[in-house]
Amino acid sequence: MADQMWFAAFSGDVNPMHVDPLYARRTQAGAPVVHGIHILLWALDAWLTKPEPSAFASLRVRFERFVYLDCTVETIVVEHSADRVDLEIRSDGVRVAAISLLTAAMRDTAPVTASPVTEIPATAAHERALESLRDLSGAFAFAQEVERASDAFPAVAKVLGASAVMSVTSLSTLVGMHCPGLYSIFSKLEIALVPDAVDGTGLRYEVRRLHEMFRTVTIAAQGPGIRATVEAFVRQPPVFQPTIEALAGLVSPHLFKGSRVLVVGGSRGIGEYVAKLLAAGGAELIITYARGKSDAENVAYSVRAWGGRCSVLQLDVSVPVADQIADIGVVSHCYYFATPQIFRQRSEVYGRDVLDQFTRFYIDAFHELVTLLAERADGHLSVFYPSSEAVAADRPKGTTEYAITKAGGEILCQELARENPKLRIRVERLPRLLTDQTATVLPVASAPLETLVPIVLDVQGVC
Repeated sequence: MADQMWFAAFSGDVNPMHVDPLYARRTQAGAPVVHGIHILLWALDAWLTKPEPSAFASLRVRFERFVYLDCTVETIVVEHSADRVDLEIRSDGVRVAAISLLTAAMRDTAPVTASPVTEIPATAAHERALESLRDLSGAFAFAQEVERASDAFPAVAKVLGASAVMSVTSLSTLVGMHCPGLYSIFSKLEIALVPDAVDGTGLRYEVRRLHEMFRTVTIAAQGPGIRATVEAFVRQPPVFQPTIEALAGLVSPHLFKGSRVLVVGGSRGIGEYVAKLLAAGGAELIITYARGKSDAENVAYSVRAWGGRCSVLQLDVSVPVADQIADIGVVSHCYYFATPQIFRQRSEVYGRDVLDQFTRFYIDAFHELVTLLAERADGHLSVFYPSSEAVAADRPKGTTEYAITKAGGEILCQELARENPKLRIRVERLPRLLTDQTATVLPVASAPLETLVPIVLDVQGVC
């Protein structure tokens, strides 16, 4: 994270997708990711440090996957000929970006005619609607003095010039802060190295194409030493659940009165939806969070403002849960929505470390929690365990360990209920529901969240 914050300050790209873990978990990445331009400059600096590196007049970059923090990243030379060098960037063995250095000049593009650079870099990423990007243009100053490029990326600055390095760096700021801005994912890049055809210490840009169906924008940019064509995705905004007022019409106000309910993972996503639905029906709530304290407190505030009862508890199921729930008292119902990041970037079909993490969340911690709650229960304890249609044979690629542990959780639920007469456990293989975990750049078919309503009614014993 220290490297993240350094590059954010150096470039001016402080998009929260890169620097704010709580915000980033609501994006398609699910966690903070490395700036694509940082990866590019790092790779170029490594290549140009080699003895007698090939000269190049243009370069092309394709960013294919996210690069997460604290992962091993390497640059691989996959082709080296007289007219080009092809590099691959791999993160933990998975190709995440491809770079081609070409001796031929990039196809010429019309110069950017935006107004001269006058304004300082943005301090917060612009939140722009997709349609507002059409014909957008502008200009902004570099975040740092040009001379700093020589210290940051010395080999690149020696070959390209410090001004060109700052121009390339500012392409990150262009995408992450200005266009598309807050809801951006860098996709492709072409750069032509040119003499300092543009004076000054900033970057000019203008949108050349907006493809609304595929949510992509193509931008022409130029600054000292470069002309560039940038392509970026306009990602979907974070997924927010309906308000408690909107859910109030689905249940009567006293339907769940008298129940005291623990909603594990109730700060966002499906857990937030269920918590608000229970509150609308009069249940007393305890919602938990692992990291998103502010998210959980916002949910609790909305419940209390509605007139309901809701308290907040931090519960990290990656470690033993007994001490963490020591003071919650007796609950009558429990909904278990704890989950790590589901979709992973990986080169192998199966990974033991991934299986171990999923096992901890979906089997071990669930067993600890339910066993402790059942021991305290006054009478029966009703529990909801959400499984997934991914357990079936047509599961999505890359969900092997997820499916294994969800299937194991189903078996555990059967055994717990068989051995403990106090327990009533509802297991449901849920379809894909639209949450932060499942959101994609392009819309994907998802079942409505109202799918959860009859499940909640059953767990609460009112249908």
